[in-house]
Amino acid sequence: MVMGYPGSTYRYRVSYSIEYNQNVQLPTQIALLRQQIETLTKLGEKDPALKIRFAEQIFGLSNSLKSFEGNVAGLKRMKLVERRRAEEAEFAKWLDATPAMKAKYGDTVSKIADLYRDLNSFGQKQSVLNTLLNAGDLVNAIEFAYARAIEQDKPAGERSPQFAEANVKRALSQLGANWGDREVDAEIQALAKSLQTAGALPSNQKLAFVEEIFAGKSGVDRAKAEAEFSKNAILNSSVKSFADVEKMMTMTATQMREGNDPLIRLVGRAYDEVGPLARRVQQFNGAITKMRPEYVAGLLAMREASKKGLSYYPDANFTLRFTYGEVKGYKPRDAVTYDYQTSFAGVIQKDTGEEPFNVPAGLKDLFAKKDYGTYVEPRLNDVPVAFLLTTDITGGNSGSPVMNGRGEVIGLAFDGNYEGLGGDYSFDISSNRTIAVDIRYVLFVTEKFAGAGYLFNEMQIKRGKAMAAKK
Repeated sequence: MVMGYPGSTYRYRVSYSIEYNQNVQLPTQIALLRQQIETLTKLGEKDPALKIRFAEQIFGLSNSLKSFEGNVAGLKRMKLVERRRAEEAEFAKWLDATPAMKAKYGDTVSKIADLYRDLNSFGQKQSVLNTLLNAGDLVNAIEFAYARAIEQDKPAGERSPQFAEANVKRALSQLGANWGDREVDAEIQALAKSLQTAGALPSNQKLAFVEEIFAGKSGVDRAKAEAEFSKNAILNSSVKSFADVEKMMTMTATQMREGNDPLIRLVGRAYDEVGPLARRVQQFNGAITKMRPEYVAGLLAMREASKKGLSYYPDANFTLRFTYGEVKGYKPRDAVTYDYQTSFAGVIQKDTGEEPFNVPAGLKDLFAKKDYGTYVEPRLNDVPVAFLLTTDITGGNSGSPVMNGRGEVIGLAFDGNYEGLGGDYSFDISSNRTIAVDIRYVLFVTEKFAGAGYLFNEMQIKRGKAMAAKK
């Protein structure tokens, strides 16, 4: 059993939502993350100092990339779009046979489909524009100055609080503090990648102002032109020092649009285009938020009428949740089976001497001496480290206590398995697994490695018999 505070799940999304995430939103994010990782990695290869500086950022980006890739793989493996379509067909059939319910829910799915069709018509364009407007500190500074200039053209009562004088001063102070740490090469590559992505947009979502710059070019020639434009736009921009940023903050929107700086004009055009799209997303979010509960209510009505019982349970929403299951391994693919337990020996086997697999000398000494105290698991002839279980968790559950049937803490949940990614959309008991650290390993490390066994005087601990590992 696990009790904790899981974040968010999306178990009752219709096929159109799953399809959009699987084929548009997640792949777009994956492509962006790959580009960012590639850019930072190449810069690090040229400069050891940059390699160290970017290491943590690359690690974070890589974790996000793995998550998004796993989600796409999971959705496809579960054939969730097809399953949802089948559920929607069953729902439609039931509505046709139930006039009263059809009057209430008959157009629910079609309305949701229309909303996603509209989102699909501009979603990739909006994503590319956001990527372009986040192509480094210089672009960010220009965007901020242009957005402020736009606000200054509005009546005082209609201006965004974001651009109140105190907030502008605070933003400029933060920008100025980091200006000397700009990585110009990274900015050039980020801008070039965003222009490259813009060029690959579907014909109905092309950015006219980008196509004007590279008119008549395609393939290798266009890629070279995008790289050259990005290099010249960054290096030859009129905004070089932070004093230039402060000067730019006094310009009007018209001056920025009509000036001679190609980068400022590019950012201005991108900002002008992304604003209306952001408002369309807000409208989509408002409309879809109203439609989703209506669809779930229809499903519940169908389930109740069919006498199948109300087997739906609410999505996770950061409130306390209880989930139960069993300790169990799984088969990730053909001819491969994962056991449900890992051991101290496995920790030592993974030791590379470098983060994140740098095992402390004290732990290695305990392993060499087989000094395991009372924490040996007979099945392993070793200290148990982690185990798998079939409980239904998600982000936010890290640190949640894992309990046995008597309510005794036997571990702490800290992760889910890779094959279980996609579980936020549908839980599959054959592949979704909670990964928990065995409480015996926690106690072992606390007592034998950290020398903090005195803490146990404040706890009620059921110990096993003292047992030495067999040689």
